[in-house]
Amino acid sequence: MNGFFNQKNWFYQAMGTLFDLVVLNVVTLIVSLPIFTAGAALTSLHYVLWRTVRGEDGPLLRMYFQSFKENFKQVTSVWLVMIVLAFIGGADVYFDMHMQKFIPSASRVMQLAFIALVAIVTVVAVAIVQWYTILASRYTNTNRVHLKNAVLISLGYFPQTLGMLILLMGTAIAAAAFYSYALIPMVILGVSLPQYLCALIYTTVFKKLDGETGSDGETGRDKR
Repeated sequence: MNGFFNQKNWFYQAMGTLFDLVVLNVVTLIVSLPIFTAGAALTSLHYVLWRTVRGEDGPLLRMYFQSFKENFKQVTSVWLVMIVLAFIGGADVYFDMHMQKFIPSASRVMQLAFIALVAIVTVVAVAIVQWYTILASRYTNTNRVHLKNAVLISLGYFPQTLGMLILLMGTAIAAAAFYSYALIPMVILGVSLPQYLCALIYTTVFKKLDGETGSDGETGRDKR
């Protein structure tokens, strides 16, 4: 049947994708609740998303948890290090901001410089972790190689990296600024939607990389 009620038209396909994103968002949030599992959860999300963007059909949750099982040990080792570093950095910023009234005016410049440095390091870390989880979801390789490639790709494809940073950090800032209104949207689509938009961006990168190096090149063995 042609027309609006044809399930192959753009509206039904968009609604199907939206429903999948809601399911993925809720599952990812639940799986991430212990915090140390969040890295593997994000990697599994990317595994499903880049397949979705490529138009590859499959059982959504089966693909998600298959990737989670395969990547948990490797990704969690990196994620735990990131959690420790984030805790240390956050504690330092919190201490500096709450000790402001005891800091002489001359020292406040150094305080602001430190906060600016932490902000820059945070942006860089988000970019590297984003590319690392994408690479881990897509290729089989060691953490050392994944991290090296994450740094190289984040620099070599800076426009794509910048686009993803705007999406991810913009979402985080908006959620923090409007937290009283953002809870329900975050539970529904707050993680999967911006990452889906990121997948639209980074898919073009991997089309080029796979064409240049093949599936067994330096990036690693393709998990497809």
